[in-house]
Amino acid sequence: MKVLVLDDGNKGNLIQSLGIAKNFPGSEIEIYKVCLKGPSYSLPGRKGKYKIGSKAVSLFCLFKMWNIGMKVAEIFMEKCKIPEKKFDFVISAGSFLAPFNLLFSKKTGAKSINIMTPAIIPLSYFDIAIIPYHDSLKISTLPSNVIVSFGSLNVIDDEILEREKEKLVEKRGIPDGKKIGILIGGDDQNYRISVNWIEKFIDSLKKIEEDKKFLITTSKRTSKNTVKFLMEKISELENVFYAEFPGISEESHYFGILGISDILIVTEDSINMVSEAITAGKPTLIIGVERKREKRLIFDFTMKNLWRKAMQIISVFL
Repeated sequence: MKVLVLDDGNKGNLIQSLGIAKNFPGSEIEIYKVCLKGPSYSLPGRKGKYKIGSKAVSLFCLFKMWNIGMKVAEIFMEKCKIPEKKFDFVISAGSFLAPFNLLFSKKTGAKSINIMTPAIIPLSYFDIAIIPYHDSLKISTLPSNVIVSFGSLNVIDDEILEREKEKLVEKRGIPDGKKIGILIGGDDQNYRISVNWIEKFIDSLKKIEEDKKFLITTSKRTSKNTVKFLMEKISELENVFYAEFPGISEESHYFGILGISDILIVTEDSINMVSEAITAGKPTLIIGVERKREKRLIFDFTMKNLWRKAMQIISVFL
C-alpha cells in the first residue's frame, strides 16, 4: 500500500496524517513537503501567515478545473513538480493542503483522504473526509464520505510511548512517587493562557504533595511572555522533575512525558494535546483556561462527547 502524506510544515497536521497512514497494512509512506512562494495573509486571533496561493488553487478545484489548477499550483509551489508516480492514497490535514490533496490524487491515481474541514472546497470532493465533531455540528446533512472524529488523530501507540519513555529515562532517570505530566497549550481565537492564569495555576500546584513529580511542557502557541513567566515560576516548585519549552529547549521528550506520567493534566484549548493524552491511556484531567468570549464555545460539545464516550468505555469494565 503506497501512501503519499502531504506536509505543510505544521507538525500537528503531519502527525494527524501519519496517524492514518501508519495503520494501512504494509504501508509504504512517502512524505511530500508542500512549500509555496508568493504573498501571504494573516487571520485575526491566529499566529502565523498563510500563503494566498492555496486559496487561488482552491478556487480552481472548486470549479473542478483540474488541469488549470495543476498549472497554477506549480507556479506557486517552490518544488514546481507534482509527483507523477502512482500512489494508493494521498493524505493531508488542514485547509492549506486540501486543494493539493485533490490535485495530487488526480495526478497519481490515488484516493484522497482529507482531515479537518477545508475552506472553499466541498467535503464531497474527497474520497474520504475526516472532520472533528465540533465541525459536524455546523453541517445539516453530512455527505456519505464523511467520518466524524471525537478528537484529533495521532501516531501514539504502546511502542512509541515505551520507546520515548526510555529516552527520557536515559536522560533524566526515574523519579520516586507519582509522576504528573502537565501539557499547556496557548492562545488562539477562543482561548488565552496569560501570565495571570499561569500564576494561579502554579499556586494550585504548590498545594500538591512534594512526593508528586511534575513534568511540564508548553506548545508553540504559548506566548513568549507566558513561557518566560512560567520558566521563572517553575523555580518556586521543588518537585518539577522535567520541563521543556518548544522553540527554547534543544530537544523534545513530549511523547516521553506521555509515556512516563501516571496522570496527565491538559489545558482545554488544545484538542491535539487532549486527544494525545487520552490515546496514551493515562487518567487525564482537562482544565479550563481564560476565554476571549463569555458565551459557550462549540468546542465544549467535543469535550462533552469525549467524556460521554469515556464513560461508556469505563462502564464496560465496571
